[in-house]
Amino acid sequence: MSLATLTVDPGQVAHDLSECGYGLLADALKAEEIAGLRDRLVVQADREKRMGRAFEDGGVDQQWGNFQDASGGNRRDQFRAAQGGVNQRVWMLVNKGARVCRASVPRGGFGVCSVGTGGRVRSFKSFG
Repeated sequence: MSLATLTVDPGQVAHDLSECGYGLLADALKAEEIAGLRDRLVVQADREKRMGRAFEDGGVDQQWGNFQDASGGNRRDQFRAAQGGVNQRVWMLVNKGARVCRASVPRGGFGVCSVGTGGRVRSFKSFG
């Protein structure tokens, strides 16, 4: 099996996805779309920190994958800066705003978003 290569051809990307399990689409987003997504990510990360909901890992005493306590409950409080976390992760960004939802669809395809209150994406389907 060969490796996928960067291409602007959506048909080649579809072929590579089928054959290699991944595809590389060049110029999938414009520079202004990337800048907008980055801005949205920074705002979301800041909001999650201010709300005390930021997931921060990578600390010396934090083990990736060790998210549950002995009874199976979520150990979310163990993944904070106060516990040594140095990396902030924003989970499911595609579900946190219509801009991100629209940008998740490669050119030549289209997507359908159902956006609820507060801009939260309720459903998303990509075609093409």
